[in-house]
Amino acid sequence: MREQEGEWPALQGLPRELAREILVRGPLQRRQLAARFRVSPATLTRTVSPLLASGVLIELDDPEARGLGRPARLLDVPASTHTFVGIKLTDSAVHAVLTDLRATIRTSQTSSLVTSAPNDVADAIAALVLDIGPDATAVGISFGGATTDGRMVARAPFLQWHDVALAELVEERSGLPTFLEN
Repeated sequence: MREQEGEWPALQGLPRELAREILVRGPLQRRQLAARFRVSPATLTRTVSPLLASGVLIELDDPEARGLGRPARLLDVPASTHTFVGIKLTDSAVHAVLTDLRATIRTSQTSSLVTSAPNDVADAIAALVLDIGPDATAVGISFGGATTDGRMVARAPFLQWHDVALAELVEERSGLPTFLEN
């Protein structure tokens, strides 16, 4: 698989929880985060500083900040730093969307399936991925059926598949990490 530009550091513990909270809730003030996670302002600053330096978080002016003193700054996740390709696989088509970190759709495209043979389906998925999101961070594929590990299609009745290594097939063709979900 390709090395991703702007790859974020692996986060664990409080840094991961803070980044996730901001990603899910949107921009938040430091005092809001400190209260939510029950940490001191000093602990929050020590935790946030490396996240700002690495680009995981950014600071924004708070448009609602009023009054005396230093204006409050919002912490946010820069949504445009990573993109993802989402695939919806049906018995007759592959639907693809390119999204940013906040799941805002940037573009979409659909391709009809001529056959349900796993290699042909993987080719169709990879072609769409490389067309709309060649620099994406990862690919997620949803389908009607079951996966036990997020990599293998255990069964997909509408495609008449059992035990198909779809994630691996798409990764080989696209060069992007690929995950399955039903």
